[in-house]
Amino acid sequence: MITLHGACYSFRRGLLYNRQDVHSYSGVDTALRELGQNHWDSKYINYDPKPIREDAFTWLTQQAKERTEADANTLTTTNGEVFKEQLLMNLRAAADIAAVSMLIFPGLGSLTLLGIGATQTGLGTDKAINGDTQLQRSQGVGDIA
Repeated sequence: MITLHGACYSFRRGLLYNRQDVHSYSGVDTALRELGQNHWDSKYINYDPKPIREDAFTWLTQQAKERTEADANTLTTTNGEVFKEQLLMNLRAAADIAAVSMLIFPGLGSLTLLGIGATQTGLGTDKAINGDTQLQRSQGVGDIA
């Protein structure tokens, strides 16, 4: 939902993923808002047109199918994503225990913390790059730090 000049518009076309802002580019919602407020040049409208080389209805059907599948992929949490989240939660608890054990066994505790930190950094980087939503990508950046 975008508000321009006091009126609300709902743009339901396009992939959910493409509507979000990402680190390296603005999403469709931001682009439409900026164009509507004359902050962006109108040359960004249809700057990369793709010709339709088949029956228009077949093309529209295929586009709707691809959009539905991509949106389902964005909205669905996979078993792998759940596993990674559980692993991150367990690693946080393990890091707390390793910090305490470092007082008793400095060498073992520091190596354990190093391994936990490397694993958290890897999982956080994966989440920051491959997260489905802006919130997930931001959480991934937080897991890296």
